[in-house]
This record gives sequence, C-alpha cells and structure tokens, in this order.
Amino acid sequence: MKTLRVFLMTAALLGLLMTGAASAQGWLWGLTYEMSAPVGDLKEFSQDSWSWRGAGFEGRTFTAQELSVGFAVSWNVFHSRQTNVTWSQPGQDVTGTQSRDVNAVPIFANMFWNWGERHGWRPFLGMNAGTMYTEYRVDLGLYSFRERNWHFAFAPEVGIRLPYDRWLGYFSVRWNYALGAGEIDEVSYISFRVGIGLR
Repeated sequence: MKTLRVFLMTAALLGLLMTGAASAQGWLWGLTYEMSAPVGDLKEFSQDSWSWRGAGFEGRTFTAQELSVGFAVSWNVFHSRQTNVTWSQPGQDVTGTQSRDVNAVPIFANMFWNWGERHGWRPFLGMNAGTMYTEYRVDLGLYSFRERNWHFAFAPEVGIRLPYDRWLGYFSVRWNYALGAGEIDEVSYISFRVGIGLR
C-alpha cells in the first residue's frame, strides 16, 4: 500500500537524519497510539466514523529549559461501511455495499513550550506545521474511486509528560488541519495520542 510506504519511508528518513544529533544533544524519541475523531468534511465523508487505527513516531530536543523543537509523522485511518448505497459519478450511478476509507499521513516540524521540572510532570503546548498526504477511497461492488493529494497542514497540540527519569509516558490532544488540494477539500480531525518514549 502506497500510504504505508509513505509513512514508513518518512519515519525512517527522519530517524536517520536525527540519529547523529540525538547522541550529541539528548533527543526524546516517542511512539504513539492514536485514536481520532473526524471533523467537518472528513466527518461527512467517513460517515462520522471514529478511528481506532493510528500510530506515530516523533523526536524532540530541548533548546532551552522550556522550549523544545522536533518533528512528528503519523498515520491515521478512517473506515466506514454501508449497504444499499447509490454512488453518483458523472455519467453513472452505482448501487451496492459501499466501503469508504481515508488514510492521512501528516509530516510535521514542531515547537513546544514546556512547563514544570525537567524530570517531573511537564504540561506542554505547541504547534506542528508541514504537509499531509491523504488518500480517499470508495469501493462499491466492482468499482473503486480513489483520490490522492499532498496538502499544506498544521496542528496545534496540548499534552502532558509523565514524571519518569528515563522511560517517558505522555498524553496529548492534536487538532490536525490540512488545506484543500485537488479534488479533496480541507481535512480536519482531532487525535488523542498516548505515547511511550526513550530519553
């Protein structure tokens, strides 16, 4: 699947680029499980389908006691299924069982403001900005309709890091928003992210 390749290649590339810097500057690495709620046009397309399928990889380093910068790449999947649905396209109407899937891969650089002691509870607030690869797909009987695009995207995020010395746990909420591109209108969803990482 092209979406999986985009996610894995981006995560691997960013990981390799940061490996040298990690040993010198003390990066924080994280893996996240993500649950997401669609908003706006995505909510309508996915028929209000809550996503339980999401994963992410990220790295951060502190440039000051309170300020951290880094990157994040995620993969979120929305899926819904309906029976006896008619799908209208120019010159044709198709009726049958319909499956709708949306794959979203946001790739962000980010900056966060962190409160609290270095090894204590650390609330954080920040902004992600970059690009998002999306794939919209509708399967109906023998027919499949697909649209892929790259979008400019940003995502404000708020969260908290748990007070552990080496292994880190964290929770955050991120509003992902991508501007419209091609035939796809804006893409918007809220992710609830649970992460573990290594200092």
